[in-house]
Amino acid sequence: MVDGRHRSKCFRTRAEAERYRSLLLTAVHRGERFDPATGEPESWQPTVGDLSVYDWCRRWLGEQWTEWQPRTRDSAVETLTKVVMLTADAIPGPDAVVLRRHLMSSLRPDAVQPERVGEAWHDATHLR
Repeated sequence: MVDGRHRSKCFRTRAEAERYRSLLLTAVHRGERFDPATGEPESWQPTVGDLSVYDWCRRWLGEQWTEWQPRTRDSAVETLTKVVMLTADAIPGPDAVVLRRHLMSSLRPDAVQPERVGEAWHDATHLR
């Protein structure tokens, strides 16, 4: 409970849930501050300098995804695809159509397997 709000999180296995709980209890015993938005210790949050635009977009979409209807999800992914393309370093990569298709699929939290071409572009550009 952070700021009087209960939080819940799903895990694949009981062992994962217990490990997460153990890490939370360790943070409490250390007296760490907790972020009221996430319910996790502030020290777990990446600093702004460590987070690329691409990673921020994936993280934000992941936080909002379950709240949205399918059309809203598609619209948000399309908009953030444009944002990522505009903020990318000017390193030569795949043509815009291939890159756009990669971002449209890989930004989605429910993405299964990103395209290799797009991933190589992402790794090379360090989208900041």
